[in-house]
Amino acid sequence: MHPRAPAPVQSDGPVEGDVMHLIKKGRDVAPYVIVLGVAIWLYYVADHIAFSAISNQMGPDRWPKMITAILALVSAFETIRRLVVSTPAKAEADEDKLEDELLHPKQTHIAMVFGTIAVTIIYLLALERCGFASCTIVYAACLMWLGGFRQPLVIAFCACGLTILFMFIFMKLIFVALPLGQGPFERISLALMSLVGVH
Repeated sequence: MHPRAPAPVQSDGPVEGDVMHLIKKGRDVAPYVIVLGVAIWLYYVADHIAFSAISNQMGPDRWPKMITAILALVSAFETIRRLVVSTPAKAEADEDKLEDELLHPKQTHIAMVFGTIAVTIIYLLALERCGFASCTIVYAACLMWLGGFRQPLVIAFCACGLTILFMFIFMKLIFVALPLGQGPFERISLALMSLVGVH
């Protein structure tokens, strides 16, 4: 009488691979979903800014709404793209590599994402008091620093240059009324307005 051969053990490798793939996709889209939610909330807040409308002039809510709308659209697009775009079937070695990456993840950029959200909220809340010019200089500098750029002089030059460019485009070309700020911030805004030819 011959001993019975042991029944083959069925591998659930493909199922595990699918689960790991879904986990990876969820981890990829999570920062964009968070940014999308914050952008929608900030747009709602900007849409409820109380002000007295002036004929033929955009209100102080227009600029925050433009920023948050663009942020929401970019985040939504990236979320959908990362969910819809499928990767080709991976070999067993690739699945092992994916599992290893999930178990031993590389450095993530969650801190950068939350830092960007924080400075964006502060930027939008400070616009009316500190003015577009001062806020945008600091905001642009913070974004470049959070992005990993570490040359202060270049950051200062680029932040000031971008702010002047935005002021020229919005105030000189398309006549958007940007917040001037109060006290010394208003004087900074007026000085930069004179620089770009807005009176």
